[in-house]
Amino acid sequence: MKAKKFFIVVLFTLLICISKGVQVNAATDSVDTFPQKTGVDMNKEWKVEFSKTIDPSSINSTNFKVMDNTRDIGVKVKADKTDAKAVILELPTLGYVPGKTYTLNVSQAVKSQDGKSLSKPIQMKFTVSSTMVDGTSYSGLPVISACDVLNKNLTTNDKLSLSIKASNASKVKYRIYLYKFNYTSYSFNFYKELTTGYTNEVDASVPYNFQYNSLIDAGDYKVVVYTKNSDSVIGQHEDGNTDFDNYYTNYFRCVQNVISSSNNEQITSKNYNINFDNIVNEQYNSNSSQYEIKTYWSLASKNIISYYMNPNNFMDNEGKYMFMRIDQTLSNITADDLNTILKGKGTLEGMGQAFLDAANQYKLNVAYLVSHALEETGNGKTNLASGNIIINGKPTYNFWGIHAYDSDPDKLGSQYAYDNGWFTPKDAIMGGAKFIAEQYIYSTDSTSSDRKTLYNMKWNPSYPASYEYATDVMWAYNSSLNMYNLFDQLLSKSNVIYEIPKFN
Repeated sequence: MKAKKFFIVVLFTLLICISKGVQVNAATDSVDTFPQKTGVDMNKEWKVEFSKTIDPSSINSTNFKVMDNTRDIGVKVKADKTDAKAVILELPTLGYVPGKTYTLNVSQAVKSQDGKSLSKPIQMKFTVSSTMVDGTSYSGLPVISACDVLNKNLTTNDKLSLSIKASNASKVKYRIYLYKFNYTSYSFNFYKELTTGYTNEVDASVPYNFQYNSLIDAGDYKVVVYTKNSDSVIGQHEDGNTDFDNYYTNYFRCVQNVISSSNNEQITSKNYNINFDNIVNEQYNSNSSQYEIKTYWSLASKNIISYYMNPNNFMDNEGKYMFMRIDQTLSNITADDLNTILKGKGTLEGMGQAFLDAANQYKLNVAYLVSHALEETGNGKTNLASGNIIINGKPTYNFWGIHAYDSDPDKLGSQYAYDNGWFTPKDAIMGGAKFIAEQYIYSTDSTSSDRKTLYNMKWNPSYPASYEYATDVMWAYNSSLNMYNLFDQLLSKSNVIYEIPKFN
């Protein structure tokens, strides 16, 4: 009687079967390759099942790896408690990056308990769904239903306060971490634990109020709350931070100071008779909001939409310019001031007077106009801005990407410039300012008329999830940050009005 071979039987995400059997990679016969899996949930664990009981010494992070393009991402590996023929690859911390492709590798060194090895190493590529989620919801386990930041405007002089609530269990424990964003490199600093291990058990149905007794630095944060049933010694799942049953994420910002009215800066507000949670839901359900994580674009989660829509998170010097009225001309900024900023900025260099003329003619804030043009043109150096796209012998310029739709932005944007006679940088500046003024800032269309600030250009709160200038949830903040870096000193000498939206 022939001895039974040891081989991989099935590779699958939790609860979702992918394949039965092994296929040989046509490119090489040294590795068995499973069909690529797409649309994988960012919080799916992987389970590798074999035909025979696995030697426990084979179950390690050398034999089972998940790789991105360059490195082993370091997922934890463990035996399946309910199946001696299976191995579980736990989540990377807070899940996989939406939209990114990874490779799951199983080494040939994996052995069965009777000493048999795999005939070949195994590989399977998988691409994560482009939908971002705010946590896990593994069934039959306690789930966090809310983690609210109680500080309306959190500053470096305040202590972070949270209200957490769970369901699906009577008694739970919590463990809380902070995750600090670094927008410059799209990377994150180390996790910082706010609790000391898991808390004592608490009633899941009653909000658990937590206050961190140390001050935190200014910055943008993700707060991560893990929970597990109080009866469990170890949670059913695990990532790089801790074991858990489920986790939940929310976002907040800590600032140095909250802005207030001064000699040159007037803080006003505009009340919307709209429930904030309702407009967040409308925005989320429209599937129109994009969020970039480490250069991969995803559909934004509800909590990340709520974070960028909430004006309270941006009431500081870096965020305030998203609320600046851009339907006002500025008298204290000169062409020389602008030319200093525009130096080295491609075809925009030396165009300070053209920007001033356009801003004055169409009653626009010139700081906004210049900042937006720099952002859209990559500092005056994109194809559309360079004049290198020639149509019928004429160079074309388009400094705001007008009509440069994603299907073919260079072709469509340059054709629009040609049709409107934008054959010099000044033509494009005057024509682009006219377009922005008529279509956005001074639009007579009721659905587009309430867009006198960057915040409103992005979110259009009078008509949520419609007629927005950009799909990127960070667009208004990024634009504000760009203006802060370029114009803060000049704007501090100008009379500026800020309009803060207020919601029910």
